[in-house]
Amino acid sequence: MISKVKGGYKSTEQGQVLILVVIVMLILMLAILFMFDLQTVIRGKMKLETGEQAAALTAAKWQKESLNLIGELNLVKACDILLSDIPYVESNDPELSPEKIASASKCVTEMQSRISFIGPLIGLGAAQQAAKNNGMAVNQQLASEMYQYIEKLAVDPRYTPEAGVPEYIPSGQGGYHWRDPYISMLTNIMIQGMAVRPNGRFPGLEGVDPRWLTSESLYSAINNQLWCNPTLNMLVKLPDSYWSGKWWNIEFSNTRFPNESEIYTLRIQYTGAKNSREYTYDLAENEISRLASDRGMNVSDWDVLRNVTWCTYDSSWYQDSSNYNGPDTTIWNRERYLRADLKNSFLYGGPLAYAEGYQNLTMLNQYETTMARPSNVTSDQLSKAQLALRNNVIRDKGTQSVRVGNNVVEDMQPGGALAKIIGAAADAPPCDTGIILPLFTDVALVPSTIQAYRPMRGEFSLLEKFLIWLSDVDDLHNPATPPPAGTESYLAALQLIDSAPFRKSGYNNDFDHNSITGDLEYFGNRYKYNENSNPTGAGWLQEAYLLDDLDYDPDNPSDNIVEGNDGWNVTYSYHGKMIIRDRNGNIITNNQAVCNWMPGGPGPGPPPGTRVGPPRL
Repeated sequence: MISKVKGGYKSTEQGQVLILVVIVMLILMLAILFMFDLQTVIRGKMKLETGEQAAALTAAKWQKESLNLIGELNLVKACDILLSDIPYVESNDPELSPEKIASASKCVTEMQSRISFIGPLIGLGAAQQAAKNNGMAVNQQLASEMYQYIEKLAVDPRYTPEAGVPEYIPSGQGGYHWRDPYISMLTNIMIQGMAVRPNGRFPGLEGVDPRWLTSESLYSAINNQLWCNPTLNMLVKLPDSYWSGKWWNIEFSNTRFPNESEIYTLRIQYTGAKNSREYTYDLAENEISRLASDRGMNVSDWDVLRNVTWCTYDSSWYQDSSNYNGPDTTIWNRERYLRADLKNSFLYGGPLAYAEGYQNLTMLNQYETTMARPSNVTSDQLSKAQLALRNNVIRDKGTQSVRVGNNVVEDMQPGGALAKIIGAAADAPPCDTGIILPLFTDVALVPSTIQAYRPMRGEFSLLEKFLIWLSDVDDLHNPATPPPAGTESYLAALQLIDSAPFRKSGYNNDFDHNSITGDLEYFGNRYKYNENSNPTGAGWLQEAYLLDDLDYDPDNPSDNIVEGNDGWNVTYSYHGKMIIRDRNGNIITNNQAVCNWMPGGPGPGPPPGTRVGPPRL
């Protein structure tokens, strides 16, 4: 800087601008590197999502084609029986027995069973290739998981005859060896490289009783006293008699092999025409007749087909089944997520095609500035810049990487793409035909929360390991062996809920609302549960919900105790807090206000006219 002084000019350059320029240049350089890294992450994320969607749609198409081919073979089976001229007569004659009729279609049944293995596995291989063609890299962790699964198929006792899984498929499904060819196909796919994680049926725990022990969120709710958790809310209201003895006596069964591919499984089974869903057989007869007619076939005698072994939908397709995995109409209807209800033709479960991948991207920028964050004051900016220049202006963080995508093993929640096969029978779900027919027309991506599915994994989850250990425990508080590593929080939660004081602090069955003599009691702690001083007091869910009185004036003594009436509810204010009663005079509790009525609660919402958290009248 040059300044004018008496007698001439004097140079007073101090380099302050240069310091700022150097700092700005360094920041710009780091920003440029950051932009390169940002572009890398965005590009990687786009390639990942495109690859996941392509993989899911590809696998779903093979599921569609497999089911349609199985449906075509059901038609072939029907026509084969009729063309064989085997009459259906109620007779003891072996030549006219149901077994004779069923055996006539044995080869076709075997073809259907083989398709249920081959079709989904071709879909698995095609899905991996689709993902890689869209830029996704091979993931060695996914290959390791596949290897663990293949090892289970070869040696795990759950896949042995002792566990009810024969090496040889039963004769009712044609009869053939499945294990070695299945392992061989999976091995070949693994060798080619795994880019996405599929879904399917995998060894896990099913039929756990008590069922609520399988709720992952419950254990966190217990440890953090989240009384509004629906399962915990229900459990603490159970009588003390429920918790006597070994209430955690677990009965469970391992997932049984479904006699079809466990990966991208089609969810089929083999059964005679007369089963628990007899009302569907008129539909099946009509559909078979229509489809056969379209193909130039004549199916006129339905009775002869009544004892044929058909390939049918398993229970996961049907809404009235406990195994149903389709859309939940209480969530996906009534304009909660959609503008209109789902069509009836879409309300079915069955197979899904899931694809999940993730990649670790190496960042170009491995440096960061050592300059402390300055304020808006220029002098502060200069001082911190000078301090940074005296030391190292930037420091090396080392090579950095960022993961894009989802890994259910680490993230505990699936997060990939999900596709579903589309089909209908006369504006009804395709499974309403009773037996599988070639009714599937398309595939589509669907929200990942619309249906239940299980991403592939190589071993038991921590919760499953804990439940297996728990099944042999006789004393929760002094177990003979420690729980598996990483499952200690599950044990701590069950020890808590096994304690009567803990449960009563949430909900006390001994509490009597009529014991409250006046509204003022609700503003103190004397009526609340205490193990020693008030064992019959109210648990948190039963306590009066106290709202902030926004109109409370601490300088106005007359404003300390006020009653008001607002339509159906009565408010009562006391020293900055107020309670609300309903039209019947019942106090509004935490269970009603926080767990059921407040936004995000599981309840249906407040009655019309309710004001939750209003200023006092």
